[in-house]
Amino acid sequence: MNILLVDDDQDMADYLISNLTNFGFNVHHLLSGVETLSYLKKNKTDLLLLDWNMPVMTGLDVLMEVRKVFSPSDLPIIMVTSINETKNIVSALSKGCNDYITKPVNIETVAARMQTQFSIKKLHDDNAAKFKLEAINEVITTLNHEINNPLFIALNHVRKASRREDYTQLDKVENALVRITNIVRQISDLNIESKEFLKQVHTDDAA
Repeated sequence: MNILLVDDDQDMADYLISNLTNFGFNVHHLLSGVETLSYLKKNKTDLLLLDWNMPVMTGLDVLMEVRKVFSPSDLPIIMVTSINETKNIVSALSKGCNDYITKPVNIETVAARMQTQFSIKKLHDDNAAKFKLEAINEVITTLNHEINNPLFIALNHVRKASRREDYTQLDKVENALVRITNIVRQISDLNIESKEFLKQVHTDDAA
């Protein structure tokens, strides 16, 4: 998992990086909020550990900017703060913070809180994948039913033409067949999309 740690206290950052690396996390450290916003545009990040008290841009400022782009389920954010006032914590949570940790930090608590956020994110992603696949299958089912009407029209006109040797209505047969072709193409495209989506889900799970 790729963790972005944002803290202007180098000693605190070194402590977190050393210990979280032992837990198997890949931790990248930045010193400021301005760097953070630029970094997130270019790099895949699974979780943000964000210090509250920083110069220029506070952790709360960074949180609000990040939430304009990433939802809490897209990018979990855990605030690391020495501020233990209820109104401040409530403010951070209301602005999209997933969780918070107060200083001095306990590394086992940090790791446990992070794992909780990853578990929540996986449940969200699994549900989103399930809903998308259900939606795709529902559209495919609808399109399968839609084939029946133009197919009936085409067969009916072909039979009439065969019985009466009257081919003046064959343009309707052609239109019906074109409609069938378009529906089959849509079903094929949806099947491909479904397979690609499942492939991507399995790739993300493996990562």
